[in-house]
Amino acid sequence: MAVSKKQTVLSLYQAYGRGDLDAVMRLLADDVEWNNHPVENAAQSVGVEVERHRRGKQEVAGFFEALGGLEMHHFAPVMWLENDTQVAVVMSLDATAKATLGSGGRSI
Repeated sequence: MAVSKKQTVLSLYQAYGRGDLDAVMRLLADDVEWNNHPVENAAQSVGVEVERHRRGKQEVAGFFEALGGLEMHHFAPVMWLENDTQVAVVMSLDATAKATLGSGGRSI
C-alpha cells in the first residue's frame, strides 16, 4: 500500500522534530515546491529567509538553514489540507529570532 502524501509530510515534521534533517531531505521529491504563502506577502518582499518560496531540495535545505536563526518555543501542525497533488499544513509556532531577540507567535 502506498504511503499518502499527508503521511509523508507528517513523517517530515517528525524527522524535523528529532533534528534529523537528512531524513527530511530523503522524504522530499527532487522537484519539491516549498511555499509558506500562495501569494507574496510583506515578509517575502523584504527578504525574510524563512518566508521565501523555494523549488527543489537544495533551496528547501536553505529553509531549514534559515530556521537555525530561530529559537523555537512551540512548533506544531494544527490543520492538514490534502488533495491529489498537494499537502498544506497550517502551523502554530512561537519563536525568538536569535539575531534580534525579537519573538512572536503566529499561525502559518
